[in-house]
Amino acid sequence: MDAKTYEFIAFTIFSCLSLAAGYIVRHKNLLPQDFSRRIHFHTVAWVWATASFLSIWRFDISPQSLWLLLIIPLLVAIPGFGAIPLCKLLKLSRSHTGVIAGAAGMGNMGFTLGAYLCYLMLEDRASALAYGIASVTIMQIFSILFLYPVARHFGTQQVGDQSLAKTILSSFDLRAMPLYAAIAGITLAILKVPAPIFLWDYKFIDVIFYIGAFGALFGIGMKLEFANTLQYLKQHILLALVKFALIPLVLLTLLHFINLTPVKTDQLFNDVLIIESLVPTALMTVMMANLFHLDTRFASCAWFWNTVIFLIGPLPAILWYYS
Repeated sequence: MDAKTYEFIAFTIFSCLSLAAGYIVRHKNLLPQDFSRRIHFHTVAWVWATASFLSIWRFDISPQSLWLLLIIPLLVAIPGFGAIPLCKLLKLSRSHTGVIAGAAGMGNMGFTLGAYLCYLMLEDRASALAYGIASVTIMQIFSILFLYPVARHFGTQQVGDQSLAKTILSSFDLRAMPLYAAIAGITLAILKVPAPIFLWDYKFIDVIFYIGAFGALFGIGMKLEFANTLQYLKQHILLALVKFALIPLVLLTLLHFINLTPVKTDQLFNDVLIIESLVPTALMTVMMANLFHLDTRFASCAWFWNTVIFLIGPLPAILWYYS
């Protein structure tokens, strides 16, 4: 194994320990229940926003980068909407259909997995990270626009729930700080303001990744509930097929046709999107299920086991190919 692989193994071990720590703390009642919400808020609003700002600041504004505005929304919509008839074919409940549709359309493309893998494994680290952060930012926006209505449709409304429009608008508050930071970063990139290169030299970005991973996974660990895996076996198989077969196939098809146009994509762009197309479902899956009164126990289980499948399947292939 090369240095990159060892570095990712260290990050993976740290992430697993962070998740386990949150799980233990919750079951030992060492912290109040709402600590999970608070640590997630501060991680997203400040840590992820800082990484988003610095990463996008070094974004290469080029014609090929505009393809992200087509590719990423399609990678949200096609699996998200496409999973619904498959769920009906398997006679899944409305709640599980809503969870799987959201889980299929949202990927862990950001700081806790996809973007970090791109940053670590590809040669031009700064550009790879910028493409990864741009991808996850676009994904988050279109997940809210496309998948929140789906989740609301399959969820159960309760007295006091906000309207869908208010729910979507309320998603763009301080919790959307990474989006605002990305806008600030892209503005500086367009104006060609020099980015602080020294921050990469002193491993500042690596430190942010570790802090962000701890905050996200410790908080998820506090909410994690293990369910009977065999009870949800067909749901896990369906989600795995969508995430690790359908989405990469859709991406390769899109890249094929895009490269028949005058505006072609380069190898780095393709590599980032290939890695991002193979990531498991996002942490947002659990938060969305909670927001729209879907089965949060199943959502946690789906996120956990989809990530485990990624660790034993697609991940070794990525590490082998890009090492």
